[in-house]
Amino acid sequence: MSPRTHTQWEEIRGKSREKILNAAISLFSSIGYFSTSVSKIAQKAGVSKGLLYNYFESKDHLLLAIVDKTMNLLDDVFKIEKKDLTPNEELIIIIEKMFGIIENHRGFLRMLIPLSMQINEFEFINNMIYKKYDEYVKKTEILLKELDYQNPEDEARLLLATLDGVMYQYLVIGVNLPYDKIKESIINKYKK
Repeated sequence: MSPRTHTQWEEIRGKSREKILNAAISLFSSIGYFSTSVSKIAQKAGVSKGLLYNYFESKDHLLLAIVDKTMNLLDDVFKIEKKDLTPNEELIIIIEKMFGIIENHRGFLRMLIPLSMQINEFEFINNMIYKKYDEYVKKTEILLKELDYQNPEDEARLLLATLDGVMYQYLVIGVNLPYDKIKESIINKYKK
């Protein structure tokens, strides 16, 4: 057997880190953050406690990594690569990307629901989430203002709350939710 390349080692490290994160999300969601020990996370991930500490300094750092992963998904929604788009086209892309996250990350999002109910226990995470939420509202508000909405900030908050609601309903109701109709309805509302 030939020695592993740097790329192969990085791939192995990435998979190990992801296993640990998924184990932590699963345990935090099912038995709660405070009832979850680092030992339980390592056991569920199938790694040693030492290896877990090689990736994450503490349970708090694991929680922070989960929040970072979630924020990175949402940050990607608001990154528009194409230039010269109308505000309307940008808004539709944001909506479609959000629906893409809902469709493609169902398992991850499902595990986050119970965890999200515990987040208010952590001031450092709350501050990060509020800051990001305000950033997303502001980006959406700018587009809606350019589209001449009378109350663009209120409309931005309503749109983001609607998308959150669709996500929760899709995770709970699943295939019985008229998902495509809802998606089409939201997109049609913002087509001008």
